[in-house]
Amino acid sequence: MKKYRIILALLLAAVLTGCANDEPSSDSSVSSITDSSATRSTDNGGSISESTHESNSENSSKSSSESAPQTSEPESSKQTDDPDETFLVGPAGDVIRRSELTMIFSNDGTDGDPETFSEDNFSGVVCDGFVYLAEPSGICRTSYDNEDVFDGETVRFTDISEAPKKDYKRVSVGDTFCGLTLTEAQVNFAHGLDSTEYTLGDGSVKLGSELGFPEIYFMGGMAVFEGEVTMTGYMCIAAEDEYSIMTGDIIFVPSGCECTMPVMSYRFDPDVGTAHFPRINTRDGMYWENEYGHVYLGNIYGDVTADMSEIPDDGSFVKVNVTFDSVTLTCGINMMDTCSARIVEMETV
Repeated sequence: MKKYRIILALLLAAVLTGCANDEPSSDSSVSSITDSSATRSTDNGGSISESTHESNSENSSKSSSESAPQTSEPESSKQTDDPDETFLVGPAGDVIRRSELTMIFSNDGTDGDPETFSEDNFSGVVCDGFVYLAEPSGICRTSYDNEDVFDGETVRFTDISEAPKKDYKRVSVGDTFCGLTLTEAQVNFAHGLDSTEYTLGDGSVKLGSELGFPEIYFMGGMAVFEGEVTMTGYMCIAAEDEYSIMTGDIIFVPSGCECTMPVMSYRFDPDVGTAHFPRINTRDGMYWENEYGHVYLGNIYGDVTADMSEIPDDGSFVKVNVTFDSVTLTCGINMMDTCSARIVEMETV
């Protein structure tokens, strides 16, 4: 768990120092859907700009006690013994109590705990044991398999709705979700407002409150699962180092099948709240759209035991059936998505 606390602490530090979108992930979209010229990232660090719905300036004064506009709370979360125990409302409409806070990041550089927590002196908090997940839409398009619905001029798949979805559920360690059992989990909430800057797709910089971010908001999470996933798609081995990708990294992109893994893909919209939606990515001439980006399956120079002899090391994609386990998801809101796993078995198609 320690390494994931470090990951989320780094995410928090990045946001609070104004570098949330300074550098795009290699194939995960880091576009903010709060701006009308939001940008989708590519594997080569370039961008695919597209129009999304515009942000609503009226939302900049949203309540500081909520992480985002919420749906009604589930029945299990509506009652609390002590209203003063309520810290905020999470993305699933769930009440998060002060007793659930496991780490406090203070503005003066000292870490605290729930007993010493002060609303006037904190930059963020960590909660262990649960995370927010959404069920997948099943969308896994690639320009190789879905050429009939891929528009090369607009760089999009014409049969996919890009409307954001806000259907996250609070999932606790020990729960089974999408066929996988959650074994480790953690979430972050940040205290931002005008101290938080965001670089948008058009290069402009705006402060958190200008984008409708409330004073205390959901920031991201981490989840580790037990269980196996089998998918069909395209696999390649990176031929050289790139941003966030190393020579020998094994990259898998689902295609032509239902994506069955849980979804994080946290994006913030002042009109909707924390939401997810399919995003375009590209690498080595192939475009794809799904809710994961790609799945990182280790490095051929590491401890991968599967037979990789049929996958060339020049970066070109080969269609495969693959089974993997030890799925780990990490995502910071409007930032980077990572999905990693371990190959159990693989065969070319």
